[in-house]
Amino acid sequence: MTSEWLSDYLLDCITRRVCTRIHCTTCGTHEFRSGLAKELGLTATPSRYTGFETEQVLEIASSLGGIRSPMLSPLAWEEAVRFIIMILWTGSPILDQEVERLLVGSWAGEVLQRMKAHHAQRCLAAELASPEKARERRAEIKRQKQLVHMRRLADKVERDALWRSRHGLTTPTANLQRNSRP
Repeated sequence: MTSEWLSDYLLDCITRRVCTRIHCTTCGTHEFRSGLAKELGLTATPSRYTGFETEQVLEIASSLGGIRSPMLSPLAWEEAVRFIIMILWTGSPILDQEVERLLVGSWAGEVLQRMKAHHAQRCLAAELASPEKARERRAEIKRQKQLVHMRRLADKVERDALWRSRHGLTTPTANLQRNSRP
């Protein structure tokens, strides 16, 4: 199998507008997955739950690492590459690290890094949306406002003391006694 097989397959799929949408609920991207299995010489298409065997994952990842950034239809190419990476990502740390190693320094590796950054951002957003985190954020905002208020009160005490010293008053009660005289 040549190293160009995956690039040729992707070009054919993009030209024919084969669905490569991750988690497509209309077609399940069956045509794309079955075509990929045929390109690998498999007689049966692995389901989206069982996936490809380790050797097949490494073969696809190795070929994926050789794909250059496309000049025509870059969004369609990126969607297809994202879908392939999603298929290859097994959840097994050892195999996933090997896939990532095979993609390092390639255009597909850049796509993988963007996918990982997007995933991290989504996880953070989900974490921040939790009720516990919302309570913590509200408590922190309240604490910050209280600190600002305490600083303002301390500044006011200083300003008042400065004003009293300039006007010959020594204590706040002296001011009250002075104003209460008939």
